[in-house]
Amino acid sequence: MSDDPKVRAQGDKPILADRIVADLANPDPTVRQGAVDVLKKLVAMDLRDPAGKPVVRNRSESFCRCLGKESVKSLLALGQGELIKNLAAAVLAEGPSPAPGDRAQAALVEMLLDTQKFEEALAAAKTYYNYCTLEHSQAAAGLVAEALANGPGKTDSTILRRFRQQQTEGAKIPGADGSPASSDLGDNVLKSIVVDPKPYQDAIARLAAGRQAYETLTHRGNLLLLSDKGAEAKTVFESALDLATTQKEITDGVANIARAIRARDGNIAAANAYLMSLRGQDGGNQGTK
Repeated sequence: MSDDPKVRAQGDKPILADRIVADLANPDPTVRQGAVDVLKKLVAMDLRDPAGKPVVRNRSESFCRCLGKESVKSLLALGQGELIKNLAAAVLAEGPSPAPGDRAQAALVEMLLDTQKFEEALAAAKTYYNYCTLEHSQAAAGLVAEALANGPGKTDSTILRRFRQQQTEGAKIPGADGSPASSDLGDNVLKSIVVDPKPYQDAIARLAAGRQAYETLTHRGNLLLLSDKGAEAKTVFESALDLATTQKEITDGVANIARAIRARDGNIAAANAYLMSLRGQDGGNQGTK
């Protein structure tokens, strides 16, 4: 496998990613280190044209393949926590779709937990909860619980139990008046976790000042979710849905609004209620899950 990133970038990126994943699993330490070196060079490369568009459009998907659970274990065994962090950041910054970023953010949480950086892991786990696809809500809550247990839970024995109860109650559809199924659960644990929005501020401002289209609005909404700004993301995703032209965009747009509602509330109840309300309507927004 050539370690020249200029050579590698000319090839088919999915094939390249598969080769890197295979090399990371190779028992030969020289081969594993070669894969690490290639990944470092690829992350550092500027693969965008002068207009800022990616030269290789599936770069984030390729990096995401390199952040699978087994590859993350291999990278951690090689002491490459910082590389995992850089790969995840590259994936999350690049595209409007949550699918690659979902795995990237999960890999970041796994790395931080493994390296016992529990305070960072807690913020990253909350970000994963905000950002991940709806199907992964429970898995994201599990990572938050693990970070809580190794962080604040060591001094507050009630916090993990309250979080679990809040998530359980928060999975129930609210009452007809919009009130939660149960309100006697104390302050929302998830909302007490602080996420730093600074890494995404410039990109959000740039997207807000640029052309407003489905893709750019969706990208901006996802960055707002990463910044822990669920209410703002919901407004942006609603604007994106207004500009959707294909069934896939409509379906994805509705799911994005539900993701923003989940992030805004710190639980899934109102998001589920929103999706259920659409299933009872005629039109193109049905079948979103």
